[in-house]
Amino acid sequence: MSPRNLKILLAVSVLVNVFVLAAICGGLLMRHRLLHEMGPGHGNPLIRAAQDMPEPEQQAFHRQMRAVAARALPAMTEARTARNAAADGLVAAKPDAAKIRQDLARARAAETLARGQMEDALVQFALTLQPKARERMAEGLRRAAPRLGRHMMMEGPPGPPPPRPLDGPPPSGPPQ
Repeated sequence: MSPRNLKILLAVSVLVNVFVLAAICGGLLMRHRLLHEMGPGHGNPLIRAAQDMPEPEQQAFHRQMRAVAARALPAMTEARTARNAAADGLVAAKPDAAKIRQDLARARAAETLARGQMEDALVQFALTLQPKARERMAEGLRRAAPRLGRHMMMEGPPGPPPPRPLDGPPPSGPPQ
């Protein structure tokens, strides 16, 4: 191999390595930002409600919520089982839409039951607190979940745009 070809090969290798390192660094940076923006208890208003309480009350609250979660486990297991049955129905050779809807409704009902048990426990715990502590808990419950930055949200639905009908006029408005 000539020295000129070796220099070209070395330059291409360095360039590829720079791109690989940049991709790795970019991925790590995005992961760090995502974890930072989400924070603990990101989407769960019950967890956010306890964030402003003093440490002893927080620990008591978490103990009570863990006990309730253990009691709600059968409902959560039923919800998971029903969702799995719906997913199985979706990939069946001949999907039964009514059965899939029924499984999803069963999952939704079980999740609602479990959430109701958790919320009832929150109310029961809150009623044992002093008015000032209840006020802090209410503020935590009101606090909206942190919003995802625009860079973390997709524009429009995933996948390709829906097919245009072959007959009739083209759709009005901006293209998808």
